[in-house]
Amino acid sequence: QACLNLGGIANISFDRDGERLAFDIGMANMPLNHFSRQLGIDFDKDGAIAAGGQVDQNLLTELDNLNYYDQSPPKSLGVEWYIKEMLPLVNSYSIPTEDKLATLVRHEAYQVARVISSIGGPGNILVTGGGANNRYFMQSIEQLLESGHNLVLPSEQLIDFKEALIFALMGVLRTRNEINCLKSVTGAKEDSSSGRIFYPKV
Repeated sequence: QACLNLGGIANISFDRDGERLAFDIGMANMPLNHFSRQLGIDFDKDGAIAAGGQVDQNLLTELDNLNYYDQSPPKSLGVEWYIKEMLPLVNSYSIPTEDKLATLVRHEAYQVARVISSIGGPGNILVTGGGANNRYFMQSIEQLLESGHNLVLPSEQLIDFKEALIFALMGVLRTRNEINCLKSVTGAKEDSSSGRIFYPKV
């Protein structure tokens, strides 16, 4: 029914009325890894630290009220939005880092589940990206999903490398002058074969 990628940013793609739609839902591993590093680790393995924290309801409400979530697709996020909009908000709360992680996971899981539910259903959701390995994050999404939606994990190789494979496919399509960017995703006036090709000097 849909493809969900939980990388630094959470994004989703799905078909609606004969068109392929795709957009960024919100943050995923970017803030989780940032606050994990404050604890001296690169990432929160299986979400164990977040699972042991307490959700701060006031911070959660403010995160859920960030204006990006009210925008209609096509839309996208980047590290710039995170640094400007989300990070200062989380840093304004003097709570333990464990509680920040717990609140961020709850916030991100809610936003993901909300978008999946808006697609309609029931259906299977293919999940890839590093966040698919975060057991607590995945459980949090599942708890918030409407009945009938199932998160499906493919092979470990596809979880880790789907995004790289897709970009390689886009490169192949560009060398053939075939469409690799859809107007339904980008908001452009027409589909395009985008990107520049550079050949090595002989």
